Amino acid sequence: MTLALDTLNALERRAKARLNIPAKPPGPPSSLMPLHIRHLMQDQIQFMQNLQHTHGDCVYFRLGRLKFYLIHDPELLQQVLLEHNSVMIKDPFARDLKELLGNGLLLNEGSSWRQHRKLAAPKLKRTQIASYAERMASAAHHTTNTIKAHQPFDLWQEMMDLTLHIVVETLFGLTYHPQAKDVGHAIEVAMEHYDAEKNSLWYFIPRQVPSLKRARFHEAKKDLDRIIRDMIKERSKLPPGDDLLWKLIEATHQNGHHLDETQLRDEALTMFLAGHETTALAITYAFDALARNPTIEEKLHKELAALPEDQPLGLESPAPLPYTQAIFKETLRLYPPAWILGRQAIQDVQLGPWHVPKDSILVSSPYIMHRKPEIFDDPLTFKPERWLDENFEKNIPRHGYLPFGGGPRICIGNHFASMEAILVIATLAKSWRFTLNDPSPLQFDPFITLRPTKPVMVTPVPR
Repeated sequence: MTLALDTLNALERRAKARLNIPAKPPGPPSSLMPLHIRHLMQDQIQFMQNLQHTHGDCVYFRLGRLKFYLIHDPELLQQVLLEHNSVMIKDPFARDLKELLGNGLLLNEGSSWRQHRKLAAPKLKRTQIASYAERMASAAHHTTNTIKAHQPFDLWQEMMDLTLHIVVETLFGLTYHPQAKDVGHAIEVAMEHYDAEKNSLWYFIPRQVPSLKRARFHEAKKDLDRIIRDMIKERSKLPPGDDLLWKLIEATHQNGHHLDETQLRDEALTMFLAGHETTALAITYAFDALARNPTIEEKLHKELAALPEDQPLGLESPAPLPYTQAIFKETLRLYPPAWILGRQAIQDVQLGPWHVPKDSILVSSPYIMHRKPEIFDDPLTFKPERWLDENFEKNIPRHGYLPFGGGPRICIGNHFASMEAILVIATLAKSWRFTLNDPSPLQFDPFITLRPTKPVMVTPVPR
């Protein structure tokens, strides 16, 4: 099989040389495209890992008329995310989400994106999110008190509910109520539609062609619009606050016009999607890793036990919790919820030695990058201690560790998510130890985020 692939590659290179086609990175022959599509739909991560293992850190391949560059060289990725940022837009698969999310920060481009990011940034700076800490800790304590000893539950779903609670009370400035769960459910239905389309032949069928799943998607979208707009109206009637939604409601652009109703809806829905699922997954995977590593869990408990009894987790935390922070960083290394990032070139660019034509799609997976032995020693082992070395992070190549993306479009909520996750992990771990009902290795569904394939069932044991 290997000899046959080498022969096909050699024939393709000779044909391109005769036609004077610019050299491209190594990759599988285009003649195997149908096989690529099948493998990609079956297991996206394994497909990309195989390409990287076989062809290296910059791989060229085609799917139909689409030209892809798979990049896991930190220096080349820096060129994509930073140096060529002005001629890169979101990849077409991400842009498909606009049907649901509209033009929120996640998908917006150009001057409009810069204006909206400038509006949101002050409410997500380190100094501002400190004011959210008490509400984060309060929500975490509420969850801690509702858990019942020795009664199994789905940790992932519980963390989804908790982080949704935190988003509503901190970023939306509203009292958490059951209607917020309706948003979560509607988003889930819509995201399942997106994933099913993207990984099937339905992706190539015009949107106008009806199907049962598409009908469910449009129904979920209507529900989301109604609920989000109701929440915006509710917040508009309340006194001014320090939450992000209020900032967007009162904000004006340089020309003096307020964000219109649709722009507010788009930003609010993006806050919901980006603000709770990724953090819920990170917390879930952290506790899964702790359950599999009792020595690490014991070190965490010792750190938490050393806190003064009268010091609640909140405003001054997580400063005194270096090991908890290390657990969170190591979780993001091995199990980055934002497992893939993509850009599309809007003009020809030079990427290292390679000529990248306009409309090419450039893709990288932090999940794969974070497992490179050239960057991380013993990369498949969960080892929080690596982050306690003050020189460790300094020695990681730029864009070699990117759980929140990179370049100007790095996740605006990275500080918010980090504080939230560390406070939740510390609060729950002070009271509970979670044992896994199924100790088999985690299996992932590379959705928009890196989701588990099934519920993460745990049994809580009091500490």
